[in-house]
Amino acid sequence: MAKRKKRKKRKKKINKVSSEIRIKRYALIPLNVFFGLISIICTVYLGREAAKFNVTLISIELLTLLAGLILESYRISKNWETLLLKIFTSFLLSFLAFAPGKHEYIYNFANHILIWPYYLIFFFALFTVIFNREKVTAKLTEGITLLLSISAVYWTIDYGFVEFDNFWEITLLTLLFPFTIVTLLHAFTNIKLDKGSRLFLSIWSTIILVIIACDNIKLVFGNERITKYTYFTDGFSIGIQYFLLGISTVYIMQNFILLYGFLPEKGTKYKYVLRENIKRHVERYSEKQVLAKDSVICIIYSVFFYVLNYYTNLLPRNTMIWLVVFTFPIFLEILKRTIDKMNYR
Repeated sequence: MAKRKKRKKRKKKINKVSSEIRIKRYALIPLNVFFGLISIICTVYLGREAAKFNVTLISIELLTLLAGLILESYRISKNWETLLLKIFTSFLLSFLAFAPGKHEYIYNFANHILIWPYYLIFFFALFTVIFNREKVTAKLTEGITLLLSISAVYWTIDYGFVEFDNFWEITLLTLLFPFTIVTLLHAFTNIKLDKGSRLFLSIWSTIILVIIACDNIKLVFGNERITKYTYFTDGFSIGIQYFLLGISTVYIMQNFILLYGFLPEKGTKYKYVLRENIKRHVERYSEKQVLAKDSVICIIYSVFFYVLNYYTNLLPRNTMIWLVVFTFPIFLEILKRTIDKMNYR
């Protein structure tokens, strides 16, 4: 009897939660319809104005980037109603791009049309991070930090920073060397991951991700327009780069926010803001230590592809780095399952 009562209570709780979710979803429908109608009117107006100035409203490249961003946003939230609300709200806020600048004495509408898509992408990525903060903030481990550190070493070598031509190159390498050594020590030893260690490793991982992300953005936007390529394969490869950049935009935005939290702002109690940001960094770093053999596999896997790419120029460095970072966890999981099956037999 007692078990039946407990089951009934659980069912009631589940039904209440599910009904509350349904009510929230139904509440979003009129908002989406309202914002959707306004967005359609605004799009028609923008299209007419862009045609007057003979300007492309949004390029194929930015459409591809936006498609990747929308797909990743849906994968994270898995809710069409919330996704549409984010799109429409971002679309309406993106019209801030048409506000005249402080030093803009002669208003040029065509220039504002050109920067408008970037406002749309920025606001949509920002809302995706705000609405899904816990899901976007991926859990970091010693293995991920090791992989990122090796990627940073490859990035500096491929970029040509090892030539020691100026002060900034020397400074960068001076910081990179001890930070990488600390990462290696954590990856191959049982040094306890206390709050200080987790904070250090999280900040170091974030810095690497932001630097590589900035370089990725620079290289992707430095490509020729897709329409200028004669062969489909060339245009397709550029489109893939924009699409992958769109997928990673959410995480780039999150890492920028995590670093930005360390900068003081006027009118805010910096002590409390700093404490909260430190807490986020510590909480997102796993206390679970990585096995030494997994660290060895990580080094062999990443170094192999980076050395291969360095001498053959098979892919642009930004594409190779993201491929290695994304594929290594999958490779390691497949390898472990294969070994387990072989041992079981």
